[in-house]
Parts: sequence; structure tokens; C-alpha cells
Amino acid sequence: MRDFRQARRLLGVVPQELVFDPFFSVRETLRIQSGYFGIRNNDDWIDEILHHLDLTSKADANMRRLSGGMKRRVLVAQALVHKPPVIVLDEPTAGMDPHSRRSVWALIGELRDAGVSVLLTTHLMDEAAELADRIWIIDHGRIALSGTVEELTADGESLEDVFLANTDARMHP
Repeated sequence: MRDFRQARRLLGVVPQELVFDPFFSVRETLRIQSGYFGIRNNDDWIDEILHHLDLTSKADANMRRLSGGMKRRVLVAQALVHKPPVIVLDEPTAGMDPHSRRSVWALIGELRDAGVSVLLTTHLMDEAAELADRIWIIDHGRIALSGTVEELTADGESLEDVFLANTDARMHP
């Protein structure tokens, strides 16, 4: 694709690092993000996203007053404001409490069921097993193994055991 603006509209990206503007409320942050895509007046969709991510009560709170887990949920919301057909999630639930994790999982599942393509990077094998149709285990930048959860765990091993058996345990610079 040669048109970067069109490509950008197709993607919603949730970075691993917390990136936010501390001067705005949650709702303002999502409206600004919508504006980057030329979208105005999508408060109904913003309200729906906030509801799904259990952020409705924080809609008017300043971003710097949110916990780390809430900020991560706002990042997910930012990736969804323009209704992209593809979302890329880099460790989306890192630092979230179990309730928040489940609300994000539920929303990702609904999006997937609605036909949105989801690319998820995670070190949490339970998260991968819950959300993924296909899994690629990557070791040092190369695909070590791929398949469905059922295929990868056919020998009765847990997905985590499969991961550990097919990756190098040493840390690399």
C-alpha cells in the first residue's frame, strides 16, 4: 500500500509503553485521537468503548490521575476510536488487575468475532490460549513453532511448557 494515510486508518495500535498526554481527560484524549483520523462526533462510540473497558466513571478524569492499568485501557480505547479492521496489541494487559484483563479480553473477543483481525504479542500463555486462533512462538526473531492451541498442546503439554521447550531460556542483549 502506497498511501500511508490509508494504511494508518486500517490499523489500531496499542503500544507496550504507556504514552499519554497528561493535560487532557480520558474523553478529551479519545476525541483528539478520533480527530487524527478525521472523525468528529463519535461520542456514542467513545461511550461504548469506555463502557466495555470499565472506564465510564473515569471519562472526565485527567489522564495523570489514572492508575497504570487504567492508562493501559485508555491505550486500547485509543486504538479503537476509528474502528480499524486490524488491531495490533503489544502486551495489552501488562500491569492490569484480573478484572481489567478480563474486560479487555472480552472486548478483544467481541472484535474478533465481528471480523476485526487481531495481532497480539504476549508472554502470557493463558492470554494467548484464550484469545488466539493461531499462535506463533517466536525465538530470537524467528518462528520456532506455529499452530492452533489444540495443535500445539496435542501431546498434553500446557502452552507454557510448549513455549519453554521451543525457546532459548537465556536472556540476550
